[in-house]
Amino acid sequence: MVTALATDGWFRILLAEFARLNAPKLRYSSAEALTDSERAVEQAIRWFQTQYMLPVSIDKLAASLGYHRTHFTKVFKQLTSLSPKQYINQVRLERAKELLRTNLSVEQVGNSCGFTDPLYFSKQFKLWTGESPSQFREGLRR
Repeated sequence: MVTALATDGWFRILLAEFARLNAPKLRYSSAEALTDSERAVEQAIRWFQTQYMLPVSIDKLAASLGYHRTHFTKVFKQLTSLSPKQYINQVRLERAKELLRTNLSVEQVGNSCGFTDPLYFSKQFKLWTGESPSQFREGLRR
């Protein structure tokens, strides 16, 4: 684990130096350049969108991006108007809406989207859409 972290650190230093040396050649202006915080939020969003089915620890995610959980959550909310937990739930529930169009059971849909408890999934889905997963699926059939 330590070796992987050290390798990641050296790789980031190498990329930063490459970017610094090539900054004059880049096409975008410095006003368009992303801040470190914006870049970290973009990385988190990409992770959420591709790994939504996995359990998430905001503490570990923030630490992997080089931030304390409190600071990361504050920056994330400033840039997206949602907390990281709200954002991952949104991604999961949007994916659940897509999967409810298939023949998977409601429990399978919930599990596929990272919800290990079917009751919690149903409650979150109803809060998000205003109807239960079964009602949503029934509405699709009509």
